[in-house]
Amino acid sequence: MTYRDRVRLEILRQQLLILGGDASGVEGLRTLAQQAQADANIDLAAEIWRTLADALAQSRPAPAEPA
Repeated sequence: MTYRDRVRLEILRQQLLILGGDASGVEGLRTLAQQAQADANIDLAAEIWRTLADALAQSRPAPAEPA
């Protein structure tokens, strides 16, 4: 498995944690993104940050519409 494939697998694992209500998934994705940035893998880091934002948005209930 390539580095990128391993990271994507880890991204999926962290997403599942978030969607399951486990906040450690947020920290896991944050750590992955920071590591990708440190490795100058900017496109992968951007993908991870976007994934984190999407996962957080999906894990929160939609706001109630005003009556």
